[in-house]
Order: sequence, then structure tokens, then C-alpha cells
Amino acid sequence: MNRFKAVCATQLGALGMQLWGVAAEDGRLFSIRRRPNGPWDEKWSAESKAPRNLFSLTAAQDRKGLTSLWALDNGVLVSRLWETGEDEGVTNPTHVKFALICVCEPSNKVGRQLWGVDSNNKGLYYACEEESGVWRWVQWKSAQWEGFQKATALTAAQDWEGWTSVWALDNGVLLSRALRQQEKGVGYMPYYEWVTNPTPANVKLARICGCNQGGALTLWGVGEKGELWWNYQNDYKEGKWTGWKPFRGPEDTVNSLAAARRQDGRVLLWAISNSNSSL
Repeated sequence: MNRFKAVCATQLGALGMQLWGVAAEDGRLFSIRRRPNGPWDEKWSAESKAPRNLFSLTAAQDRKGLTSLWALDNGVLVSRLWETGEDEGVTNPTHVKFALICVCEPSNKVGRQLWGVDSNNKGLYYACEEESGVWRWVQWKSAQWEGFQKATALTAAQDWEGWTSVWALDNGVLLSRALRQQEKGVGYMPYYEWVTNPTPANVKLARICGCNQGGALTLWGVGEKGELWWNYQNDYKEGKWTGWKPFRGPEDTVNSLAAARRQDGRVLLWAISNSNSSL
């Protein structure tokens, strides 16, 4: 059985649903795939030959259903396109060193967006795909946020209209921000300022992940003791949330989460257990 220290997943698309894990022992990357209308692979495949120091994995499919994976390797942003699978990991240019990254899937309104918190916890940056005949990535821009104390998690998802919401954990405090496109080809603008969101009573969250489920946004969180929580929109058009509730998880505490949506709209959630780093 593989022992992992980080995982991420993508939605079911042209290449199927994919799940990645970074080995706890040597940092190598492994993957397993569920093919469209088929079963999961029988075993995990090694995607990197040499040990690496990968962390903060994130992945998303483009509008054609092809998957790209991003990770931080000692703070350097690397990526891989699974259309060909020929490269070990391409170094992507950034003007700051990142401590956290996350990607948001494309929607009917916007392309994929890649988000990053710099290693000094001083700011939040984003790069986005913009349409100019073909989808292309634009340069990294500041998301106009300064002052993270100690960001420990970052996640993003599209709402029912196709716009982006971003969440960050800062010293256990859950912050969020919704964004809208300013105008075509120009970029994004904040629709709301960063706001503090309620968290479970007397619980300080250590990890979060988000996903769109049938139009409604859903958040999962891991408390400092490794227990699982969740919060979802019961009236997504009005932006109303149910409030945090305990989420039944494995018979163990967890330290990492990944979520992906199936073709029928249901979401699969994966967790790494604290006791043996198994998935």
C-alpha cells in the first residue's frame, strides 16, 4: 500500500478521473486513473523516476478535458500536461517563491485560474487563462491582498454562475473572496473584499478543500485534532450555507483532503490518515 503525504484529484473528463499522491518516503509522484465509463486502474503508477520534494499539488482539466498538474518543488512551480505525459515537470516562471498553490477549473465564463500565496505570507497572486482565439495563460498578477499571518491552506471553486470563489486558512481563520471578470481580456476584479467566515465552534481548521457539486459550493475542513467537517450551500442561488457539521470520515484522523466531481454530479472525497499515511 502506498504511503502519501499529499494528494490531489481532478474531475472526470476526456482522460477520466485522476488521483495523484506524493510518496511520504521519497517525494516521488504516483497516479491512478479511472477511465471514462470504466473502472479504476488496478494499481498506482510511478510518474517521477527520481526523489523530489513536491508539495501543494493541484490539478485541473482544460475545456477539452485534458489535465494539467502543478506542484511546488522547494518553492519552484512545476507543471505537467497529461495530454502527452512526456515531461517530468516543466518549470514555470514566477516572480515570487510560493508556499501554497491551488487551481480552479474552467467554467462557461472564465478559464482556469492558478492561485498562489508567496513564501513570506505577504500576498496572494493569480494567473488566468484568457481567450484570444485560443486559450492562453497571462502573467501573474497581484490579487490585492497583503497581510496573511500564516496561510496554511488555499482552495478555489466555481459557483453556479461560473464565477470564482477563493478560500484561505490564515492561522486557522477561514477567509474567502468572490471574484468577477472585469471585462473580456482584462482580468479579474474583487466582487467582495476578503471576509472572515465562521468555522466550527471551538475548532481551528488546519486544512480545507472545496468543490462545486451540482451548482452548490461545498467545503470540507480538517480540524487540528484531525477530525473532518463540512459546510455546503443549501440555497446556492442566494449564497446560503448550512453551517459546519461533523463529516463522517475514515476510522482515523486525517491530515490531507482531495475532492473531485463525477459525471453524475456527485463528489468523491479522499483523505490521508494520520496513523499510517494511507489513502
